[in-house]
Amino acid sequence: MLVSLASSPETFDVILIDDHSKQVDIPAEAEKWGVQVLRWNSRDNSPMGLTHAWNLAWNFASNGSQYENLIIANNDIIVPSGSISNLESALSEGWDILTPLTSARGSFYKKHTLDAVFENVKGWTNQVLRSSEVARALEQVPTDEAVVLSNSNLNGYFIAMRIQKAKAAVYDKERNLLFNPDNINVRNEGEFMIRCKMRGLKLGVHTRSFVYHFKSYTVPSAKSGRRARDDIQERMERMKEPS
Repeated sequence: MLVSLASSPETFDVILIDDHSKQVDIPAEAEKWGVQVLRWNSRDNSPMGLTHAWNLAWNFASNGSQYENLIIANNDIIVPSGSISNLESALSEGWDILTPLTSARGSFYKKHTLDAVFENVKGWTNQVLRSSEVARALEQVPTDEAVVLSNSNLNGYFIAMRIQKAKAAVYDKERNLLFNPDNINVRNEGEFMIRCKMRGLKLGVHTRSFVYHFKSYTVPSAKSGRRARDDIQERMERMKEPS
């Protein structure tokens, strides 16, 4: 994800939350890139889970008035140029919480996939090297036809939000936790979505914004089986890709 962000002409700050990675000293590597590192715990501690990392990002970004918007994203994401600015524009126009479209295998919710919305790109959105090509195709869609699917479910891989609006859905105001810490790795975005809807926030999927989601490739236990399945699917897609 960081490489794709670094190649984007868009301007934004990146907050990298590392949950005690064991194989690579992520903070040390980040410092080599000139990234400011804030260490909140010893690397000898055990990982505390995805939701804890999300809450750290929220706490950092929502304190003070430095930021208007926040995107919480997984690390197994490729972000084509233009995807973030499209989300930011929609947030400025009155949407409160948004997710982008993604590759066919990138989302549990099929209405979040590019294939489900645009027939002309069906069959090759899973090919990672074409993610920028997909994003450019979406830019050709007239703005007045770039429908945002309202009141959709949320996916946790890439959530864009207006910070001041999202504060209405905070789980624990005293500790400034946006997500329920009891949901350590799963059901975190689902429970958050329910609170957002109950408190009147405007949720949607932006159909002119796209990110490629590998989905679980960074989870060691999921790698081998998922990659074997995806290799087969990839070959099938290449056989039917458009000329």
